[in-house]
Amino acid sequence: MNIAIISFHGCPVARLGEKDTGGMNVYVLNLAKELGELGHTVDVFTRFHDPSDPRKVDMGPGATLIHVEAGPPGQEKADLPMYIDEFVAKVSSTEISEGRSYDIVHSNYWLSGKAGSILSTRWKIPHVVTF
Repeated sequence: MNIAIISFHGCPVARLGEKDTGGMNVYVLNLAKELGELGHTVDVFTRFHDPSDPRKVDMGPGATLIHVEAGPPGQEKADLPMYIDEFVAKVSSTEISEGRSYDIVHSNYWLSGKAGSILSTRWKIPHVVTF
């Protein structure tokens, strides 16, 4: 199964203890790794949080983190909703430019859920949200 995981505001490979990092980051990282280990192909989409972030990060067999530009890095969480449409557009263009297609979208938290809802409608696939 090809799975798109949306983690709009929290990067799964961010250093724990930094601003806005914690349990959700660990959960998304381990979920992606475990699904990859089971033979699924998993792309985790998140915003660039630091200008030095690499565009792609290999998280293990079958699991890739993809940073997309959507608003300036370091943006306050309260301001992030205004960048959801930009994020969705960048995820969609990545899907097209890299010839990817997905069977399901899994979003984490309400900001990701809004983005995932738009993407699942656009891609005509199921959407699961975890809070």
